[in-house]
Amino acid sequence: GAVFDEASGFVDVYRGRHYGKIYPPIKVKRRSGENGKRRMKWKYKDCDEATKRATTLTLRYIPGHYQPLLPELTKIAEKRLDKNGRRSRSIKLDTRPSLEDILSALEKWKVLYVVTDGRA
Repeated sequence: GAVFDEASGFVDVYRGRHYGKIYPPIKVKRRSGENGKRRMKWKYKDCDEATKRATTLTLRYIPGHYQPLLPELTKIAEKRLDKNGRRSRSIKLDTRPSLEDILSALEKWKVLYVVTDGRA
């Protein structure tokens, strides 16, 4: 997920250890160890793009508390009218960003951010 700090303009990005993987993992048999016992290994499969979007949180930090970011953007987008007086379709209201989408936008707009990666 990503936390946008309103006071500093900085963004903290947190990537979970199993981000982009399907839960629960599947069991994979391993060869016998030195003592002759079979050991089980767990393997995570990659998830689809929709799952990545569904599991990515975006929050706005205002000193003292956190707020979900997307519901507010949705309200703003719904109120925005195009030049013909219709609701604007420039922002997709039916999709949430994946972590990759967020990182790409931060790079594009040269926003300072740091990634804390649980996989490391």
